Amino acid sequence: MKRIHIIIVLSIFLTSQVAYAQSYLERTYFDMLKHHLQTLSGFDDKLKHYCNTRQENLNLFSDSENLIILGSEEYQLNNVAQHYYQEFQSLSYLNKCKLLYSWDQVSSTIYYIAKEKQVPTAISYIPVIYTGLNSYYSAESYKFGLWGLPYLPAVKYGIIADEYYDQRLDIHLNADAALSYLSDLHKTFGTWDMAVTAYCCGTANLVKAGYGTLSFNEIYENLENPNKDCFYRLLAFTKWMNENETLDFSSVKELTISVTDHILINSLIDFRQISSVLNINIDELYNLNPLFTGSVIDGRKKPKIIYLPENQTEQFLLLRDSIENFMDSVYFPKYTPSINNGKDYETYVHVSISPGDDYEEHKYTIVSGDNLGVIAQRFGVSLIDLKDWNNIKGTNIYAGQIISIWLKKGAKLPETEQIQAQSKKKKEETGMQKHFAMRDYDFIETYEVKSGDSLYKIALNYDWASAEDIMEWNNISNPSKLQVGQKLKIFKLKK
Repeated sequence: MKRIHIIIVLSIFLTSQVAYAQSYLERTYFDMLKHHLQTLSGFDDKLKHYCNTRQENLNLFSDSENLIILGSEEYQLNNVAQHYYQEFQSLSYLNKCKLLYSWDQVSSTIYYIAKEKQVPTAISYIPVIYTGLNSYYSAESYKFGLWGLPYLPAVKYGIIADEYYDQRLDIHLNADAALSYLSDLHKTFGTWDMAVTAYCCGTANLVKAGYGTLSFNEIYENLENPNKDCFYRLLAFTKWMNENETLDFSSVKELTISVTDHILINSLIDFRQISSVLNINIDELYNLNPLFTGSVIDGRKKPKIIYLPENQTEQFLLLRDSIENFMDSVYFPKYTPSINNGKDYETYVHVSISPGDDYEEHKYTIVSGDNLGVIAQRFGVSLIDLKDWNNIKGTNIYAGQIISIWLKKGAKLPETEQIQAQSKKKKEETGMQKHFAMRDYDFIETYEVKSGDSLYKIALNYDWASAEDIMEWNNISNPSKLQVGQKLKIFKLKK
């Protein structure tokens, strides 16, 4: 009897834990949705009056049908989906009104693209059930925008995004990329429950949870992700919308600014420079250019289009030099290097600034034969950034010059740099000189470098030797200069 009692207690405990987790996910989502609805602009007294006069249209109809059809697939609302449906029903009247009104502002564009891509209408609701209709949603894995689209799929489907500019803020481009991604996920995973969950939780997490061997319900139980309920929210919201989307909000129009002027920017400018010189309200400029994530317009790599209030193009073109030079040392400070004239050439010690808190600086010493393009490619950075970090105007560099390279923290260094760093560390720790003491070693053989070889690969042939050892034995300072046919001497420490 004691064992049965323990099992019953444990079962009740586990059930309560599942219920708590489910309640937590619901609460987290609805807290996010309500917070965003509270911060929406444009909901003035006029709109509140509009909503109040139509209050009788909300919540009078409750569809008892719990079957949702997505294309050729049918889904029943389970207990999780039913809980979400009840929470949508429990929203305050004003929040319901804001939700429907907000959706109406983007729905025509999204519905059109969904129809074009032959995606079920209900899949269009993902911006509601995933980001809470927040156009500036941001999360891990560089997810951003109304659809919470991750960076890599966004770029794959044609989105342009960098640290200053992001087309995921464009309703049409974002929807087109997101629905293309969802359509391909459906082709890959076969059903919409799998596709939507892969979109919200990540394809790798879906596979890890058992895709291919387990049912969707079993995969759902295995998932450890705050958006694991995504598909069930979709079913719930689809049912709720089937009951409430009969309201016509088309008579309510938002205030828009007539914009006819646009400028192509191929340099580096700050919106605050434009605002100050042309005397344009800075908030107006931000509102006219919602694809920019901050105040900087960087058109050097790819020209950017910006919009100005009517009749400002001529003034901008006339005063362009003044705009670019206005307080440029404040908005885009230049870092002057210190100079040491102890040699025939000037050795610059560059003072560089981090692009962000998640970057770390690496110093690189130029060797004979280097050029900026090759260095940029080797480290996976852009040539423009490399020149900016080091205040290099042209392309002239020289052997012995030290430059700064900023990489994401934890990023793997190129193999040649790893070898140099490890060799330097080894010398510092042991006090080892560049030329080793030959009397302590036996000569083993001469190795001829083959195509595809690297010092790391060669060292694997000798269990007593490292890449750094081979460098020291052969007086190699730059492992990237290894040549096919080069002869390398291999030694072994005497016993």
